[in-house]
Amino acid sequence: MKHPINSIQMLRGIAALAVVLCHSRNYLVGDAFNAADHILFNGAMGVDLFFIISGFIMVISTYQYRGTFLDVVDFLIKRVSRVLPPYVIATFIYILCSAGLSYFTQPHAISGLFRAFVFLPETYMPYFNTPLPVGWTLNFEMYFYLIFSISLLFGKFRFLALCSFIFVTVCYIPKKLGAFTLNPLHFQDYSVPYYNMMANPFILEFLCGAGISYICLYLRKHHTKLAGLPYLPYLSLGFGLTFLLNWTDIPHKLHSHGLLNWGIPCVLIFSIIVIMDVIHTFRIHHFLTKIGNVSYTLYLTHTSSLLVLSHLLDRIHLGGMKISVFYAPFSATICVIVSFLLYNVMEKIPSDYIRTKLLSGVRSFRVRAVQQ
Repeated sequence: MKHPINSIQMLRGIAALAVVLCHSRNYLVGDAFNAADHILFNGAMGVDLFFIISGFIMVISTYQYRGTFLDVVDFLIKRVSRVLPPYVIATFIYILCSAGLSYFTQPHAISGLFRAFVFLPETYMPYFNTPLPVGWTLNFEMYFYLIFSISLLFGKFRFLALCSFIFVTVCYIPKKLGAFTLNPLHFQDYSVPYYNMMANPFILEFLCGAGISYICLYLRKHHTKLAGLPYLPYLSLGFGLTFLLNWTDIPHKLHSHGLLNWGIPCVLIFSIIVIMDVIHTFRIHHFLTKIGNVSYTLYLTHTSSLLVLSHLLDRIHLGGMKISVFYAPFSATICVIVSFLLYNVMEKIPSDYIRTKLLSGVRSFRVRAVQQ
């Protein structure tokens, strides 16, 4: 599916920048923080958008899979090799920037790193106390990769199998136990710690992205019938609803993670953009696509970049910049520059190398099996 990928990259970049701006507000001082917090806090919805995008991409990238065991292995190799190497590197960078080597003298430091890198979350929900502050989201990401890979074995019924499993784990069992909630920040203290994540409603956002991808796959076959559909009114509706729910003072406005909070405008805007991209093929500025390409590196490294930048400015007596709201976009720009500088060495080169090695090993195994 060629065309929607450009809009996906754009949305990835927007999601990453939103999270960076949200975190940059924490370095503002005094009135600058009070002035910016109301707006920038909502950038945390970039996480919800990331989850929706991830669910979408998983279906689009595997819709031609036949459902064999080797398809599952191929999928997992590609996803893990993309996610894990940059995550490991970014985690050690953050540790060195924040605590230095003294981190490794702390109790349970090594076990915490091990749990982080094998995606076994701590019982604390939903942030899991990961060494890298944004690492908690990757636990959800890898869990969804796991259940999605298993669903591939069901062939053309894979989405039905996926929906059924998620319904049971997120809705049915918690309902039976009297713990059902659609608030992903609600602590669910199940006796099996890992089930706290399995039952978390964040999983529903991945499922929404997967569902939107099937709509796009259908529309791709029938886009000529819909080519005249005006998209601007729907796009305006999406952005208008987002503004109304997040940046106005209406009672009970949405101000948190979850499908029934930030998830609503994120699903709406995401679906409108990618569906209209299938029908009309948007022209997206090259720079936005570039931001999307480095969005994962930006997401992983921005906490380190913000921390180092703040310390550096204090050391050279320029910490006064943080009393201005303009420090937020300035620091976000620095984070973007750093991500461009680190993208190849931190993400592309190690991920490509590991993926190539693992896939070549699988192909060699397949050849030997056929020969025997």
